[in-house]
Amino acid sequence: MFLLDFLFSLNGWIENDRFSMNPRSNWIIITIDSPPSTRKSVRISVCCRIRKKSGWILLRIRKDERRGRSLSLHDGAGPIHKRALTSRVKLFPIVLFSLLALSLSKGEGPVGNKVTRHNGIEFARPDGIPLLLDLHLPEGVKNPPLMVWIHGGGWKGGARSNCKVVWAARRGYAVASIEYRFSQEALFPAQIHDCKGAVRWLRANAEKYGYNAENVVVGGSSAGGHLAALMGTSGEVADLEGVTGGNADQSSRVQGVIDYYGPSDFVQRSKVQPSKTEEPEGGVFQLLGGKVSENLEKAIAASPVTYVSKDDPPMLILHGAKDKTVFLDQSEILRDAYFKDGLEAELIVNPQGGHGWKQAFEGERESILSSLKKWIESE
Repeated sequence: MFLLDFLFSLNGWIENDRFSMNPRSNWIIITIDSPPSTRKSVRISVCCRIRKKSGWILLRIRKDERRGRSLSLHDGAGPIHKRALTSRVKLFPIVLFSLLALSLSKGEGPVGNKVTRHNGIEFARPDGIPLLLDLHLPEGVKNPPLMVWIHGGGWKGGARSNCKVVWAARRGYAVASIEYRFSQEALFPAQIHDCKGAVRWLRANAEKYGYNAENVVVGGSSAGGHLAALMGTSGEVADLEGVTGGNADQSSRVQGVIDYYGPSDFVQRSKVQPSKTEEPEGGVFQLLGGKVSENLEKAIAASPVTYVSKDDPPMLILHGAKDKTVFLDQSEILRDAYFKDGLEAELIVNPQGGHGWKQAFEGERESILSSLKKWIESE
């Protein structure tokens, strides 16, 4: 418990970029990335293995500078960036090793605000299925603007803990990461009903938790990117509103969308990726409850591009050039539909990115912060 408490105390450095634990092998792995505002881009990985019987810990520390320079620190067998430094240490010295790793990042301390977390808040229970959200609130910021995050997972998996923008809480934004019913629990449009219900709940409870929900930005990745985009384009479309969570007096409209590699046109996707739309194992097949080719009306109704209109909010789209799960054309289609109606949209392509990249690429976070500031801080 001491070790876990210590690792979580490093959250100002980690910013929730990566933390994982294998309960079978007792390996704990955290990845610490320097903030995008710093001059040198640094990644530090700390891996610990707990030996229950002896109380010893196997510790690895790895540091990489991502802009071409090799790390000069050696352990006698080569640079650490080639071979991790391995030592056997007692519980207390892990603090010293971890602080040593942090000091290698040029002494830069935590950036921005401390964060208060409210985890596992139930916002709805449709059909007896509890839907939870995690709320991350920056300390010292009065009524911070709200960003809602929708996780990916093919509409049939994933977790709200996988929040790609949780770092924004340290930049002064309230971040709510929400759940929705999976396709094995309910077919479309249940998922969009749940997401809109979450936004209504968040608006109804803004005063209680102390954030500003008048203007809301929604973001998501993959399946979550699809739902985020659909929230943006389908404002006040009656069939997609639903009644999840109640709060019918609150609006589910959003004022901006950040879409990470989400599909936007299921009919077009069925032409180039039939394995996703025509086969029982495909995510879209399972979302709709059948083949797109046999459920065209439903596929059109579930596609964000269907509802693009002149009153839609601005959209930032991010996609990997090497994405083989959701092809880049899905983001291009949505961007072009926005342009056709004279709407604000920007597509940023990560030239080395596949699907679901872990490491933020250059300019990624800055683009998101710029969009947030423009869309909801200036209102």
